[in-house]
Amino acid sequence: EIDMGLWNYKTSSLSDIHIYFYLTDGSYIDIHLPKIGGYMTVRVNSSTPVATGIWSMPSARWANIQIRLLVSNTGYVKVRFDGNNDIDYSGDTKVGSVDQIDYIKVTHPFSAQTEYVDDIVIGYGGWSGDVRFDGLFPDGDTATRDWLKTGFSLNPAPAAPTVAVGASPGLTGD
Repeated sequence: EIDMGLWNYKTSSLSDIHIYFYLTDGSYIDIHLPKIGGYMTVRVNSSTPVATGIWSMPSARWANIQIRLLVSNTGYVKVRFDGNNDIDYSGDTKVGSVDQIDYIKVTHPFSAQTEYVDDIVIGYGGWSGDVRFDGLFPDGDTATRDWLKTGFSLNPAPAAPTVAVGASPGLTGD
């Protein structure tokens, strides 16, 4: 079982993200965060969705996405959108003979579009909740330097995520 949480900010009606959970045999589970106005889907080693969400993706605001996944012949994929249940799929998530996740890939298929992903957390044992992290940046390049709580960004990002109506309680960084 694996749990994942992240924040997503869409800037274009063309931008979308795929979160792939690749198993050790090369098969995968894909959580697709669609274009603005679209609905999240789950795909199990196929381009055909096995489940579709009920909440449409917003424009120009942060959205909190939480995922719970169990790879098994009787597994599940559960997704929350801004603290609300969006997808609750139960079924075969173990396509091949293995049930171990090798790696997770977050990818953006359109290179000309900008989309932000922030505060990614991966763990197990339950929903991640509303998790946010403060940035820590080195203030120098020597061993005697320290970490600063504030820093810079190579690309300006939208304002930090704010708690959405209905979001479940969680951790805040500081």
